[in-house]
Amino acid sequence: MNRTIEIGGNLPRRALVTGAFAVAVVALAYGIMLPLLPVMIGQVTPAPGSSDIAWHTSMLTGAFAIAPLIAAGPWGLLSDRFGRQPILIVGLLGFSITFGATAFPPSLLAFYALRLLNGAFAAAILPTVLAWVTDLEHDEPRRARAFALVSAASSVGLLAGPMLGGLAADLPPLPIALGSLSAWRITTFLGVAVLALGAAVAIVFTDTDGGLLASSSAHLVREKEVNRAVQVSFILLAATVAAGLGLFEVGLALQSSALAVPPSVLGFMFAGCMVIMLLVQVLAFSPWARPAVTQRFISPAFLLLGLGLILILASSDKGGLVLATAGVAAAGGFLAPVLAYWLSYGSGKRAGAHLGLESAAVSVGQTLGSTGAAVLIGSSVTGVMWLGALTIGAAAAGLALSIRLGRSGGVAMARAAARDETMTGMQ
Repeated sequence: MNRTIEIGGNLPRRALVTGAFAVAVVALAYGIMLPLLPVMIGQVTPAPGSSDIAWHTSMLTGAFAIAPLIAAGPWGLLSDRFGRQPILIVGLLGFSITFGATAFPPSLLAFYALRLLNGAFAAAILPTVLAWVTDLEHDEPRRARAFALVSAASSVGLLAGPMLGGLAADLPPLPIALGSLSAWRITTFLGVAVLALGAAVAIVFTDTDGGLLASSSAHLVREKEVNRAVQVSFILLAATVAAGLGLFEVGLALQSSALAVPPSVLGFMFAGCMVIMLLVQVLAFSPWARPAVTQRFISPAFLLLGLGLILILASSDKGGLVLATAGVAAAGGFLAPVLAYWLSYGSGKRAGAHLGLESAAVSVGQTLGSTGAAVLIGSSVTGVMWLGALTIGAAAAGLALSIRLGRSGGVAMARAAARDETMTGMQ
């Protein structure tokens, strides 16, 4: 059964650039915090030991990552009800305030509260931007490339963030006294807060009729009635990818330590990972690739992800880790935007809710993956075996779900997308 609803047919360039910029700012802020957390914990905790710093660094990182589990779904529902732009503006304003305030945490408890709030506001940005793109762009190849651009913007932020955070941690003390934080450089935090505020202002002045689905555009599209199980499968696949990437991040760090890989080399491996992900995201939805074809590569990408994770466990030298990093990066860089694209394709008026649920599922997957790696990997051979079994199981589950998509509504969605592309090209 098909229903017609009015939504935008051409995504304004300004809306796309503004949305991608907002996503990049949030990713940049997350990356900046990674090298600064240990420094800040040492300044707000009286006489912390190395184990205390390690524990709170992990927990504060997790506080930001787990917030979307609670907040992403409601943000998506609100954006479906009140429009994309109002939710983006509120999310960016809240993100700007909470991230700027994080530069001056009066206590460790306040630090945790600010990280949770910052993560909750950040959860409003990416799914709402993707839903905004879905509302405003009916041309499937252009919409696919817009999804790739948004994903690439996130990768750029994640790549630049740790480098800027590392530089900020090494900057000389400010010439003014700021209590327990007198020796710490805060300009990076305030600068990112200003960027988020600027993104909110830019969205205010972005003139589109696509904030709500009741658009005045002349373009009409069909709201695809897609099997609910298919959309749930896409969400589960996204959570599986996030769990794999969480396993990768922690597993690579621990294996590098066990193999005495210098931290500088580890940093270059993570940077190379982001570069590969960025390139794959751009190539997957390039003008020379049809979006409808991407579904065929979901299963191979999951196999590549699983093999890369297993190779990390089995590597006995730096070369093996580099090869594993390349495989995981290529698979993750492909799967993240492709799964979001296909989930949004059949979402219709509920794009915000569905993408919000995906964001929450990704948060759970990433948390479980990181925690599982930290618990299972180590000197215990049994732990490594369990982690290998879980890795193989995750890859097999992803493969089975992908095959199920091909046997049910997934093929129908791919054929519908191909027809949309053909009809667009004939216009």
